[in-house]
Amino acid sequence: SMTCPHCARFTNDVFPLLKKDYIDTGYVRYVFREFPLDRVALAASVAGRCLAHDAYLPYVEMMYGEIETWGRAEDPRAAIKEMARRAGMSGDDFEKCMSKEDDAKKIIAIQTVAVKDYCINGTPTFFMNGKKLASGEIAYFEVDEKLRAELKTKGIVVPGTPAGATAPAAPTEGTATPPVDGATPATATTPAPAATTPSAATPAAPTPAKPASSGTPH
Repeated sequence: SMTCPHCARFTNDVFPLLKKDYIDTGYVRYVFREFPLDRVALAASVAGRCLAHDAYLPYVEMMYGEIETWGRAEDPRAAIKEMARRAGMSGDDFEKCMSKEDDAKKIIAIQTVAVKDYCINGTPTFFMNGKKLASGEIAYFEVDEKLRAELKTKGIVVPGTPAGATAPAAPTEGTATPPVDGATPATATTPAPAATTPSAATPAAPTPAKPASSGTPH
């Protein structure tokens, strides 16, 4: 969901490492699916779909990167319009985009399938090769650990220890460990990209045999 702070933290803090270590190297094909949790998120996702295909993911990253600004605006529609303008959409094109219902219906249909067939009820939720990987906030070292284990079942060994893939230090005696925020309950919908969003990248490099497929409803 475009208004999901947990999705924003994943995109801003975890995704860059995932992209560098697994997507750009060809180990993983990443698919982002929309799963809007409210009407504002739905409008933001619809605006993204009206952009050129190669402008969609940069728009998503920009929206998550500045969620604290546009997400708290008194006029959400105007804020989304401004973000879309920065992504390359004219004011007239934005108004035309918002007047259509096709994209909104497609996104909601994808969300419905995600809830019914995959039991998704919050964002972000991660799937790998059709199996649920995690839901809610997740640290990069956990993603790395799960991906390595899945790839190993396919006979693919990921060399080295990717940067950032280290578990946090154990808390010293007497100190409390901050709780992990749970997934936000759903209401209307992503993909968090659940829909084959203007999809995700499928980069390559040391292309291993058959890449694992990782999907993330946001």
